[in-house]
Amino acid sequence: MAFLGKARKEDLIILARELGEEVTPDLKIIDLRNLIVASTNYEMEFVKELLNTVISQRTEEAEQRKLELEIEERRKREEREFELEKLKLQNESFNSAGNGSSRPKIDFLSMIPKFDQVNNDISLYLILFERQAQAADVPKEFWASHLLSLLPYEIAQLVAREDVGISRDFEKVKSLLLKRYKLTAEKFRQLFSRHCKSPTATWKDFAYEVRNYFHGWISGLDISTFDQLKELIIVDQIKRRVPPEVREHYIDEWSQLNNVEKLTSKLDDFDAVRTKRDFHTSTPRKGAENRAYPTLKQKRYPEQSPKFSENPKPEKKENRSTLTCYGCGKPGYIKAKCPSCTPREKSSSNSITLYTCHASVSPTALLDIRIGDIHGRVCADTGATRSIAGELMFNSLRERGVDFQKMEVTMVLADGSQTNMEAYTAPVSIDIEGRTVPIEMLALPKA
Repeated sequence: MAFLGKARKEDLIILARELGEEVTPDLKIIDLRNLIVASTNYEMEFVKELLNTVISQRTEEAEQRKLELEIEERRKREEREFELEKLKLQNESFNSAGNGSSRPKIDFLSMIPKFDQVNNDISLYLILFERQAQAADVPKEFWASHLLSLLPYEIAQLVAREDVGISRDFEKVKSLLLKRYKLTAEKFRQLFSRHCKSPTATWKDFAYEVRNYFHGWISGLDISTFDQLKELIIVDQIKRRVPPEVREHYIDEWSQLNNVEKLTSKLDDFDAVRTKRDFHTSTPRKGAENRAYPTLKQKRYPEQSPKFSENPKPEKKENRSTLTCYGCGKPGYIKAKCPSCTPREKSSSNSITLYTCHASVSPTALLDIRIGDIHGRVCADTGATRSIAGELMFNSLRERGVDFQKMEVTMVLADGSQTNMEAYTAPVSIDIEGRTVPIEMLALPKA
């Protein structure tokens, strides 16, 4: 019991509660030890392992809390450093010495909304920023610091990771943002084609937005002449009528196909290859007939235009020996089917109902079924006419109250001989893949 003295008080409290004892917070360690030892559930090895589990859980929880606190502290420290850097840049811009002339101070930052990377285009936003900075007569060396204050935290982090010389140079910051967030020509084309008027906007606003999207589309493709614009419009109309599978085939270069000749050449090549491939797929190879089943193939694939020759050749008839029973010599029968040598007993025919099911879990012929509260996996024989249960299933169902009726069945073996066997039958319902099917279960406990 010395291991109890090495544990903390909170661990002993949890251990006592796990053993089913009432614990109050004012108990001392010696009282907790006596309470645990006097417990009816006390067993030294079990209690020792349980105490180790309690201690390990407490240690893991403490490490997890420590890790979460470190992550939160690191995040707060990064935010403070970012805010301090931003304030430092702002102070440098406002406290810089002028050339001796007094200039009116204009808070142009309040005139520019913050950048929204979802709804705004970075190129247009940078143009707006440059014009407002020039109108406010802000020195260009301070443009980068002002721009960072208008960008979201995620984008500002991208600039902050660069060198100090880059983060303070507006042109380098501008090229970095354009490279990272500028919309492509294909994106401008999609916006131009699918843009809809907002219910709260005017038609002038809608025209301005469509004009900007169109300008971004043609400027991204370096369209500067009327012939190039005409070529672009024709290509766009052709692309609208290209089937999806062809567009998917050229998806990597689809946005660069802006020449009519180049686009149509690729489309014609694709159609030629596909037509040739379909021709080879649909044309049967010579000599590939299924010679084992010639009549079956003729029924499934009848010829549309049979050919007749002028001098038909007589069919070659195979000389086959006629079937005779080797027991009595009766022609047309084998011994297993001969009515004289193997007479068949009259038997009553049973009416059965066929159900179809599909096993979505396994492609094999094993099905997961449930009969009452019995779950199991059975073999699905597509050629069977009755559902047969063995000794284990028969005993399990009979223990659960299923009323089996005794009967005799006649089984015909492979050599034609017959044997009588004791069997039991009862109506049951089985669940197959979520579908309930009533069947007549045939049990062969002695098979």
